[in-house]
Amino acid sequence: MDAKRSKLLERIRQLCGRTVDRGFTEAEALAAAEKVSALLDENDLTLDEVEIRSPP
Repeated sequence: MDAKRSKLLERIRQLCGRTVDRGFTEAEALAAAEKVSALLDENDLTLDEVEIRSPP
């Protein structure tokens, strides 16, 4: 996997971690979810692909 794709997958994983349970506001969590959705669409990915490709 190339560095650009690895960086993209890591960015998506970080955004997925922005939840209210982790201290983010509801607005921040929703903005992160919207960004994840946009990145997935732009790069023709699914959340399953992001999670499967995550490092151990």
